[in-house]
Amino acid sequence: MSVPAPSVEVLVRWEAFRAGMRRRRVERGLTQVALAARMGRSQDFVSYLESNSRSVPEMATVMLWADALGGQPGVVFPGEQEAVTC
Repeated sequence: MSVPAPSVEVLVRWEAFRAGMRRRRVERGLTQVALAARMGRSQDFVSYLESNSRSVPEMATVMLWADALGGQPGVVFPGEQEAVTC
């Protein structure tokens, strides 16, 4: 069973969320390597999250990402959590 592609609206909102998460990482003075270590993932994985605007990761990944930056997705960027729960 294939998963349907996200809608254009979801991808636009995901792009804003993704860019905001990257800004938050930079503002906190974290490199992709440091964030990856907090997440228990590779730097390549963090790079993929920050640069891939064509797919939306699973909610568990978004929660891990937000937690590593110090908050929940809706707290980090209010109103954007819907973009990643589809």
